[in-house]
Amino acid sequence: MEIDTIVGISAAILTMSSFIPQIIKAIKTRSMEDVSVYLMPLFIVGFSLWVAYGFMQDDPVIIGSNITGIAFNTTLLFLKSRYKMTERRAEQ
Repeated sequence: MEIDTIVGISAAILTMSSFIPQIIKAIKTRSMEDVSVYLMPLFIVGFSLWVAYGFMQDDPVIIGSNITGIAFNTTLLFLKSRYKMTERRAEQ
């Protein structure tokens, strides 16, 4: 394995794993109140463009890491929506 591949894989793992603490916190607290509703859709669009670029460059590291980013941010968006509905029901 070449050094550029190792650097790319390491960067992908570290970057994508940065979303895991937020997902865990959201599940534990059942709240995403402090997270902007615009954050996840912007990340999803950005990651989608990176996936397209990865296919254009035929780079599996870029493709795989950004598909992971899409999955994590879709999870966060789902949690944000779910907990927002739960909060609204509790207020009624």
